[in-house]
Amino acid sequence: MFSTQVCALVGQPMLCSAQVSLEFRLPFRSLLCVIALIVSSNSAYSQNGNIAHPQEGYLGRLIHAVSRDNDSRPEILHFQSRFQQSLGDHNQALQLAEAAVKANPRNAGYHLQLARVLSDETNTAKLFRKIWLAKRIRAELETALKLEPANPNCLFGMMMYYEQAPAIVGGSRERAHQLANQIATIDRSKGYLAQAQLAGTEKTTVDLEDLYLKAFQADPTSFDALGALAGFYVSEAQKKKYEFANR
Repeated sequence: MFSTQVCALVGQPMLCSAQVSLEFRLPFRSLLCVIALIVSSNSAYSQNGNIAHPQEGYLGRLIHAVSRDNDSRPEILHFQSRFQQSLGDHNQALQLAEAAVKANPRNAGYHLQLARVLSDETNTAKLFRKIWLAKRIRAELETALKLEPANPNCLFGMMMYYEQAPAIVGGSRERAHQLANQIATIDRSKGYLAQAQLAGTEKTTVDLEDLYLKAFQADPTSFDALGALAGFYVSEAQKKKYEFANR
């Protein structure tokens, strides 16, 4: 099934929901919106519901307090879209993402977010809808790349499209690996993460831990690398716990 992960948002190698490229010219209210988004995207929720959903608690109130519902600034629309996506509100996230792109079509990040939101629908969409979504996702990713051809996040999004899309809509694993190599020439750390993402998707025998360690060693300040490495160890610990419980 086609499910484009244009960014492994948080909990996955490219921590787009935690990796915010801050423009320090942003007003204080916008900065609060970013902080709320980062915290909420990294919140853990228990399966039995003991931990309250952020929409029901402080973070949900904060995001609405720092940004009015009728705030039409594209940066606010963008952050609100990501926040609503983290809450699972697809329709609201899509509406906000489209509004951000309309308000500023020259921002590559806004096109990436729109592609991410559209990709959420591919898991449940019917065949013809999937084809339509794939074409639109690709168009948004290509626009982002035209705007910022050397942006690793744009390249990563396009890489995952090629990796996961069927050939009928332009999928190509060969092209995906070419883009992973291109990312490595721009940012070594993200290059290792891109390789790890492809290895995980293709279920190869590549040592994922080694790739994540190399990504962190290449850039110890990277949220992406740190989060991916931590996520890997958490995942491995959960697997061992499951295996032990089923002995």
